[in-house]
Amino acid sequence: MRRFARAGRRAGVIGLSAVFLATACSSDPITDASDNVEFTPCNETECSGTLPGGADFEILLPEDWGGSLALFSHALRSGNGESGTGQDSQGDGQAGAPAPAPLWDDGDEAIADALLSAGYAIAGASPPQPGWAVGPQITAAEELYDYFKDNIAEPNRTYAWGEGTGGLVSARLAEMHEDWVSGAAAMCAPMSGPEPTYNLALDVTYAVRELLLPKLQLVDYNSEKAAQKAYDAIVKAVARLQASTDPRDQALLVFIAGIGKLPDKSRTEAGGTLDSALKAYADGVAQLARQSTVQRYLLQQEVGGNYSGNYGSDYRQRLSAEQITQINELSPGMINKWVTELQDGERISPQEDAVRQLSLQGAVTGELAVPMLTLHNANDPVYIAQNESWYRVRAQQNGTEANANFVDLFALPPVSYGPEEPASEGAGNCVFEPRTVLGVMIQLNDWVRRGTYPGRDTVSKAFGDGLVSITYDPGPWPPMGISPVDAPLSL
Repeated sequence: MRRFARAGRRAGVIGLSAVFLATACSSDPITDASDNVEFTPCNETECSGTLPGGADFEILLPEDWGGSLALFSHALRSGNGESGTGQDSQGDGQAGAPAPAPLWDDGDEAIADALLSAGYAIAGASPPQPGWAVGPQITAAEELYDYFKDNIAEPNRTYAWGEGTGGLVSARLAEMHEDWVSGAAAMCAPMSGPEPTYNLALDVTYAVRELLLPKLQLVDYNSEKAAQKAYDAIVKAVARLQASTDPRDQALLVFIAGIGKLPDKSRTEAGGTLDSALKAYADGVAQLARQSTVQRYLLQQEVGGNYSGNYGSDYRQRLSAEQITQINELSPGMINKWVTELQDGERISPQEDAVRQLSLQGAVTGELAVPMLTLHNANDPVYIAQNESWYRVRAQQNGTEANANFVDLFALPPVSYGPEEPASEGAGNCVFEPRTVLGVMIQLNDWVRRGTYPGRDTVSKAFGDGLVSITYDPGPWPPMGISPVDAPLSL
């Protein structure tokens, strides 16, 4: 029987497990001896291997199982184990390598072992496709649940949870499989789904083309090399703006970041000064440029054509009041000029067939019949916090029950941090304290098993002294050609 995935880090595992169990017991005793369930241990069946769809999987079992299965879906992976983004998790990890819990790709088993110590079975599967592989990940999760049910035991409850694109997988599983998904947790996820996510990234690279690089290719790359070339050109141009002392260049960087509604804080930049904000903006533009070039190319191979556009984007409404003031102070009169150039530029329309295929890669509906928690950093440069607002509109469209089943939480950054001591959460993509990640599972479990609806008091108990807010408002999703009130595509 396999209980712990790797030896080593024992003191850290014990400490984190103690925090998890102590916090859990304050609301709902997750480890419940009377709820032990018979199951086939790993020394009597295969707990790793390859599923029918080609995804590799791994299952870890506790010594005493309480009947809960935590089915984890990992974040987007580049396929080579390298991020290519500088600081955040999109692109980390090797495609095809299963991860049964957060931090697994970093070689850290602490969260996995805390869950095992609490009596959870944990499992994860990874398809071989790199990039935005939400469709294959959904299939992998479905097949992994069936394998677990047929070969280990039928869970009393199954929690679908994940990070980044894996969080979107978990959301779709909750929408599609209320028959076996008891609850879901989506962390740092692109909750708007694939088309709005890539439309927003395209908006930013479109602004770079119109205002900086008129010969920049935006879509229909014929090779990954061509996509990488476009990415490199964007990063170089934005770095020049960030390093410039010319107020007009600085204003232009603020403007381009504003088109993507990017935060003025990053993991290493706490904002508060123009220089700090410009560094955060440059990082955010580079993150979206990665999505709109190399990741776009990989996904285009899956869906058979260009799947996003900016044919209806209204760039007049993108900038915040603070950004308008900042730009006007740096370079008066330029906002109208730049907006006019964007409004009058050559727009891009997607191919209808490709858009329909894209909907299989995680297009969300907001139809929720089971509890779902989301956790997002307030300052996320990869999938902006307003993703939660997009999903909220969809849930509201589906009625009172769906809206009540969706609760969004936000991690806030510490008061002080910087390059020497980056923010441990609240800023950056998929960067959370382990205790915060475990707090999500504590809160979800309390909701599912006891019916305790998340509120200020229950969130405080689940997350301890962490800076996790249930009242933070990220603002609305930016106005685009495709809006949350449009009916989802029918296949």
